[in-house]
Amino acid sequence: MLFRRAVLILLLAVPFVGLHAANYWPTWGSVTKYAAMSGGSGTACTSSAPCTIAYAFANAKPGDVWQVAPGTDALGANYIALSASGTSSSPIVFTCATPASWVWDGTATGATCNFTSTATSPGPGAVMQLNGSYIVLDGFNLSNLDTSGGVDQIIYLQGGHDTVSRSVLHDATPACNSVGGGGVQVAVGSPGYDVFDANVVYNFGTSACLGSYIQYKGFLCEEAGGNSNGGSSTLRNCTVTNNIIFNFHGGPAIGMSWGGGSGNAVAANNLLFSDGNSGILYGDGTVGIFPNNIIINIGGDIGLQSPNGAYYGCCSGSLGATVTDNVFYDNTPGNFEYHRVSGRFTQSGNISADPAAGMFVNWQTNGTGNYHSASGSPLIGAGTSTGAPNHDFDGNMRSRSYDIGPYQDQSGSGRTNYSFTRTNATGTISNGTNRLGAALEMLLAVLALLLLARFIHSLQSRRNYW
Repeated sequence: MLFRRAVLILLLAVPFVGLHAANYWPTWGSVTKYAAMSGGSGTACTSSAPCTIAYAFANAKPGDVWQVAPGTDALGANYIALSASGTSSSPIVFTCATPASWVWDGTATGATCNFTSTATSPGPGAVMQLNGSYIVLDGFNLSNLDTSGGVDQIIYLQGGHDTVSRSVLHDATPACNSVGGGGVQVAVGSPGYDVFDANVVYNFGTSACLGSYIQYKGFLCEEAGGNSNGGSSTLRNCTVTNNIIFNFHGGPAIGMSWGGGSGNAVAANNLLFSDGNSGILYGDGTVGIFPNNIIINIGGDIGLQSPNGAYYGCCSGSLGATVTDNVFYDNTPGNFEYHRVSGRFTQSGNISADPAAGMFVNWQTNGTGNYHSASGSPLIGAGTSTGAPNHDFDGNMRSRSYDIGPYQDQSGSGRTNYSFTRTNATGTISNGTNRLGAALEMLLAVLALLLLARFIHSLQSRRNYW
C-alpha cells in the first residue's frame, strides 16, 4: 500500500520537477524597519506605524533592512540623500514593498514607491544621492522632470560598493553640454565595485541635441579620477546585468570608464534598443566581459559624435575585452567601433537576428512590448555562463542553460530551427539542443524518487514481517 501511494505521489509530482520560482530576491535578511512616503511623525518605524522616508534616510545604520510602502513623494526642486554607510556584511537596504520593475508595463509602474524631482543642483542635480557605501536601493521608481535644461541625473553614487536593483529610472532631459546627466552615475573618485541589476531605464534626452559631447549616460561607471571628456579614470569592478534600456539619446546606454586605468567591467544579459548614440562604450585599459546582451537599433542620431566617435552598438576602446554570445541587429553605422583601439578585443558567438521574427513574445520598439523569449526563440540556450548573472530580470535562477537577454526562458519549449548570421561565422541552431540537460535532470529526478519509494516500501515490508 505504501509503495503504491509513493508511486502516486511521484506521478503527481513529475510535471512540476524542474520548474523555477522567482526566488533570487531578496538577497538580504528579514525586514527590520518600515517607512512610507506618507509616514507619520513617530520613530517606531513598525509596519503599523511606519516612519517617513526622510527620517529613514537620516537614521539608517548598518544592517537595517527598510521596507518602504508604495506612494509618491514629489520632491519639487529638492533631492533626497543618504549619507550613512553599511558594511560588506551588514549593508543598508531600502526596498520597496512593490518593486517598480516588476509592475512596469512599458509606460507606467502602477502602485510602487515613486520619487519625482526637478532638481538641477547641487552639482549632479540628482533625484537621489547615495553618499555612503554598501547601500542597496531596490525597487524604486524615479524621474527627473526638470525642463530648464539643467543638469539632470536620477541617481548619483559616491561611496562605492552600492547596488541599484529592480528600479525604474526615466524621463530626464539634461542640458546639451559637457556635464549633461543620466540614469545612474558613479562619481569621479568613487571606490567603485557597484552593481546595477534588473532595472529599466528609458526616455532620456532628445535626438535634437547633437553636440560634440557625451551628454547622457544610462549607467556610467567612472571612478578614481578623470572624467568622460578626456581625463583619466580607473574602473573598478562595475557590474551591469539584466537591465532594459531604451529611447536613450546623446550618450551610451552603458558607459564603462574613459581611458587610462585598468579594472573589471561586466555588462551581461542586458537589452538595449532604440538608443540614439551607442550601446556599450568603454575606455582603453578597461578589462571587460560583455556576454549575452541584446543590442538593437543603436545609432539613430546620425550626426552625433562623441569624443570617441562611438555611435555604434558596442565597444570603443576595449583593451583586453571579451564580447561573446550577443545579439546585434540594425545598428548604425555598425555593430563594433574600432575608432580608438582597432581590433584589441575578442569577439565570438555573436549573432545577427531580427527581433520581429520570433525572438520575443511581443516585440515593440517603444518599450511597450513583452520582451520575454517567445516559444522557440533563438535567445533560448544561446548564451554563455561566463560573466553571466545567476538569475534573470524576474528573479528566476539561470541553472540549466543560459539564455541571451534579461529573461531566462521558463516554458521548457526549447529553440526551433532558426537560421542566423554570426558576426564572424554562420550557422544554424538545432531544435531543442539546449533542453538536453533539462531532460537528463528530469530523468535523474524521476529515478531518485523511484528509488526512494522502493526503499520506503522495503522498510514497510520488514516492519510488517516482524
